[in-house]
Amino acid sequence: MMASPLSLTGLHILVTRPEPNTTILCKLLQDHGAHTYPWPTIDIRPIPFHDHPVLNDITPKTLCVFVSQSAVTHFFSGNNNHHSNISSAQTMLRSNTVIAMGHGTAKRLQKYGCKHVLCPKGHSNSEAVLAMPELQEVSNKHVVIIRAKEGRELIFNTLRQRGAKTAYLEVYQRLLPNKSTAPLLKRWQQHPFDIVVTTSQEGLKNLCLQLGKTTKQRLGQCRVSAMNKNMLLSLQDLGVEDIIELNSGSNAAILDTIIAYYKA
Repeated sequence: MMASPLSLTGLHILVTRPEPNTTILCKLLQDHGAHTYPWPTIDIRPIPFHDHPVLNDITPKTLCVFVSQSAVTHFFSGNNNHHSNISSAQTMLRSNTVIAMGHGTAKRLQKYGCKHVLCPKGHSNSEAVLAMPELQEVSNKHVVIIRAKEGRELIFNTLRQRGAKTAYLEVYQRLLPNKSTAPLLKRWQQHPFDIVVTTSQEGLKNLCLQLGKTTKQRLGQCRVSAMNKNMLLSLQDLGVEDIIELNSGSNAAILDTIIAYYKA
């Protein structure tokens, strides 16, 4: 989308994405005139997975689904690469067909040398992945979902109902940051936010924990983004009326969606 470089002038935007996406998105928003405040509500930490039995089950016929850019990063890089079973699995997936949750995840897979990457058109969420033609006839297909610890169960359960042999490979965990909320609350008091960017159910949950009893009051006065139906319902339960629905988790797409929302 072509937009005026200053199309968001005067808006105060709280960005709660994990790093490095918080910094990247803040820069994009600032380039369009917005005042941003980076406040990641999730800390991403790697999980050792070199002894996970599913690594030995990955074959040329295995279909792997990467649910996020962090899943890609922690599978292909980090402290686990010196293990031979991980290296073998990485080599296999560079030639296998792999599925990415969204375009940002697809680009990250291509960066690590994956040659056959598919992703849903339009929305970047579990529902969109499950609607892909490649996942309709999966009886007896071996599918490995590479993700964070304790993510959504929808892909796993639905593919199993369709007859697939599903398994998880959890390569990172998402933690509540251990930091004082005083700077955030002070900034909110000085300049109330027009928009709060949230892109995951867990990130929204953590923000609510940090805001405590003031959650409904503060979020109810903002426009808040939602990435999927669960987030939409959670925000409605919190009394948020102005919800910006995101189709993609890429930073460029989030920027475009916010600009389009204010142009409508």
